[in-house]
Amino acid sequence: MMKDAFEISYEMKLRFEANKTEENLCMYVMAELLTPIEDKYHAMDLIRDNIAIVTDNRLLYLGAEISAGWNPGDQYFLNILNQKLPTATEEEKAIIYYLNAIEISPYSALRDPVCMEQYRSCLQKSVACSSNMYFAYNRCDLAAISPKREAVKLLQEGKENVRCILSEADYKSDSHNELDIQNYIDEFILGISIPEIIYEMHFGPKAFADIMSK
Repeated sequence: MMKDAFEISYEMKLRFEANKTEENLCMYVMAELLTPIEDKYHAMDLIRDNIAIVTDNRLLYLGAEISAGWNPGDQYFLNILNQKLPTATEEEKAIIYYLNAIEISPYSALRDPVCMEQYRSCLQKSVACSSNMYFAYNRCDLAAISPKREAVKLLQEGKENVRCILSEADYKSDSHNELDIQNYIDEFILGISIPEIIYEMHFGPKAFADIMSK
């Protein structure tokens, strides 16, 4: 019989308390994000409270992404990542710059010209650093604030960077591991493994039509 989310979360909690490794922390954090638990605040607190054992940037990426949506203004994770920029790889920079952009948010950017320039700059830097990796959302977001010709090019690049379009059956498949943090990053940050409905929203015919009608 398949375990439910609460059983998995409790199991991961006990595992982490018995052996406080980064791997066990990561699985505990991911278990807290399972439906219907979705305790994003606890997930952030777990990372923050155990920051001394965090060496994997992916936990910081996750913390910063959740914080931007659920605790805006608290840049704890983002500040740690920004301090890593001088020695970061191009791929790491691409993600960090993108996380800076979503912390600003397109809504703030649309209301404030200064925020817009900061937002645009972060997205441009993210795209420039991501030429050797799959990254769709940075191009999609930059397309939304770019002139028509550039926007179409960016959106097409973003579409081509999507590696997997997930059906409902895929989420229920044994091969889809919801405790794998890379799956979360691929879906919610990079946008390269996304549900069908999200793919259509961002990269379907209507998305291109909306840009052409600018």
